[in-house]
Amino acid sequence: MSLKSVGSEQITFEQLLEKAHAFQYQSKDSAFYYIEQAKVLAKNIGHRTLKGKVANREGAVHYVAGNYQLALEKFLEAEEIFRGSKASPDYIFALNGRGLIYLGQKQYRDAIEIWETTLILNEDIKDTKALSKNLFNMGIAYAELKEFDTALEKLIGSLEKVLKDPSDHLKYMIQNRLAKTYFDTGNIPMAEKYYHQVLKDSAIINNWEKTFAFTGLAEVRQMQHKYDDALVLAQKGYEYGLFVGAYWDLCRVTVSLANIYEAKGDYENALAFNRLHKSYSDSLYSESKDLQISALELKLAKAENEVLRTEKDLMDDVVIRKNFILSLLVMVLMGFVFIVFIYRKSLKHKEAFNKTLKRKNKAIQKQKKEISTKNKSLNQLNEAKTRIFSVLTHDLRSPINSIKQLLELQKEGVFTQEETDQALDLLYEQIVKTDQMMAQLLQWANQQLEGAKVNQRKLDLTQEIENVIDLYEFQAGAKKISVRHDKSEEIQILFDIGDLKIILQNLLNNAIKFTPAEGHIVFFYSFADGNLVNLHIKDSGLGMEQDQIEFLKGSDLKMMDSVLGTENESGSGLGLLLVKQFLTNNGASLEIISKKGEGTEFILTFSLVDESVLQVK
Repeated sequence: MSLKSVGSEQITFEQLLEKAHAFQYQSKDSAFYYIEQAKVLAKNIGHRTLKGKVANREGAVHYVAGNYQLALEKFLEAEEIFRGSKASPDYIFALNGRGLIYLGQKQYRDAIEIWETTLILNEDIKDTKALSKNLFNMGIAYAELKEFDTALEKLIGSLEKVLKDPSDHLKYMIQNRLAKTYFDTGNIPMAEKYYHQVLKDSAIINNWEKTFAFTGLAEVRQMQHKYDDALVLAQKGYEYGLFVGAYWDLCRVTVSLANIYEAKGDYENALAFNRLHKSYSDSLYSESKDLQISALELKLAKAENEVLRTEKDLMDDVVIRKNFILSLLVMVLMGFVFIVFIYRKSLKHKEAFNKTLKRKNKAIQKQKKEISTKNKSLNQLNEAKTRIFSVLTHDLRSPINSIKQLLELQKEGVFTQEETDQALDLLYEQIVKTDQMMAQLLQWANQQLEGAKVNQRKLDLTQEIENVIDLYEFQAGAKKISVRHDKSEEIQILFDIGDLKIILQNLLNNAIKFTPAEGHIVFFYSFADGNLVNLHIKDSGLGMEQDQIEFLKGSDLKMMDSVLGTENESGSGLGLLLVKQFLTNNGASLEIISKKGEGTEFILTFSLVDESVLQVK
């Protein structure tokens, strides 16, 4: 590649980054398209600094979209590339980006500390535009800390600098933030003034700025009890927010819409937007993201320690060379006595240096131990997360497939109008049941993440079975399978409620899956010595091969190969593994009686609580 061709691609590369910058507040998909093109050019040209510029811009787009973990990865990548030239705008940009991540994670003091550093660096290189951005970001952080006087001082200072360049779009962001800060202090006229100043130039401002301003005015109108005007403004903010795809702004506008609908008495829409708000909020502030960002910060600390060790090694080399040269000079100029004097002085310096070195090594070892402990915690959390996701996807697969089948039949026009009405009733009922099951599974998942492995308590086994049969009524009805429950007196057992629901759901789902149309499934009980009760789940299905039964009786916690059901229902092979593991965790046992073609009977043995024993007797 000639120098001329490299220069031509260099110009194209800068143009691509400018386009990505132009679209980052308009359409993140378009911004990422230009970033991918810039990545290809940077790779072809082979300059490491170009890779750093792409990482900076990609981090900025991820930040605007609310993807803080991905944004931090890119800013750290750029920071590492430009670390050798800390006075360069690219290094300052990466450092400023890290401050924005801290702001997004509500670590406002940490963000301000970084921006104080970048403020000094920008003053040194006399970058007025970057200084205005520094003051703007610091104003946001102080506003979030409720230090409104300092926030207004920083924001007004930023606006004064940026007004010197009328073409700079940063002024609209500053005016939006000034309006929000005045609103938070109760100065409604000033808030309205700045929001209207932004929207006055609606022909040239970007979608992100429109989202912020419309949402802000909706909050003002809501405070003034002008709910119809507030609703129109908030809907505009929501529309532009969806186009930009910025989670922070969607989180803000959805809670505003929920409050407006609630004030208007439209509780259905209020609930819908409250759920949307929770979804966007979870995407921004989930525990998983916090842990991923913490891991990246640990990685950064490790890299900085590595730099310190390298600098220490260089200092060691310099000290050795200086001592050697000094010794030679002393031998030539001062003689043996001066050499002895210098040698003793050198020993003292060496001893002091060794003490410092030991102290630093001790600090490094302590830091390594802390990092190792945190990594171990992260690994344990990842293992729990993987197991939880497996349970959630497995248990939700069957009801969601049922909903899908019903919708496909409706789409193909199979139903008459009367059947359509019945199908809609069934669909609504199934969705409600699936929602309840999902809520229970999520509650169980939260307990697992909080470290609650097995939480046994007194349960009514017959009632839990009734609940599960009701949950799978639609799936059984679709295959015309009768499900009978031979109820006994109230049977109370000691068991983890989340584990029991997953066990019963998996066994009933399996029975439906492998029972042909118009078959039957029955739940019944028997009692055994030793304060035990046996739950029998018997179906008229396909039955199991002997090698499958032996596999389940084995001690290995491995998944079986998935087998298709009577109507080609698919699975993951995870269900019976979960049943086996959760029964073992709760001190219960499983027996299987089955012959190929003659159905299957699962026998679960539980321990009764004392009150239940008295009832049975």
